[in-house]
Amino acid sequence: NVTGGTVSAPSGDLYVRGAWNLYGAGAFTHNGGNVILTGTASDEFRHNNSAVKFNNVEIRTQFMEWGALASTTTDTVWVEGDLNLTSSGDLGNVSLVFEGDLTTGAGSSLILDENAIAAGSANQIINLNSTTQLQTEGLMINKSAGNVSLASTMTLDLLTLKKGNLTPGANTFTVAGPNNIIGGNATSFIDGRLFITASSPWSGSRYLRPIG
Repeated sequence: NVTGGTVSAPSGDLYVRGAWNLYGAGAFTHNGGNVILTGTASDEFRHNNSAVKFNNVEIRTQFMEWGALASTTTDTVWVEGDLNLTSSGDLGNVSLVFEGDLTTGAGSSLILDENAIAAGSANQIINLNSTTQLQTEGLMINKSAGNVSLASTMTLDLLTLKKGNLTPGANTFTVAGPNNIIGGNATSFIDGRLFITASSPWSGSRYLRPIG
């Protein structure tokens, strides 16, 4: 538990083998290092400091509970580097902002309260294992520079385009319906093949122009 002062992480690996609780005046500085979560199903991950940002994060466990310490506090997990959910890794009941690659392993789960937000200035790759349980309000692309590419099949209920392109490549990218794509402009569009599950003439169309 961190309730005051600043925890300065090493520039290498920081293993957290139990619960993570950071609140009050507590602060965390990642120092460009890696946080590796290896707790058990009886542990919790909670913090209420919106200024907390991680560099690279690897999750190797299914925590009993994720979220903020109170309903009035933040429950955002902000990862400036890469986020990797290994086999059976779990991230749930929080909001996610990620600026690097997102990779999931077999049996992992990604269950979010709100959009997963792809941010930052680097090009990003999303690679989801076919057995990953994905449940989210949707994906928002809102980058200062760079684009997002898919290295796997992905199905979303909602896609929000603010800035930055989404490139599915040869992978199947599906959105629940034409009304579930929000935004799109000269700096944010789908560059590739899009499938719509609802009946629509858009299904299977190729987009090299803004949708909006």
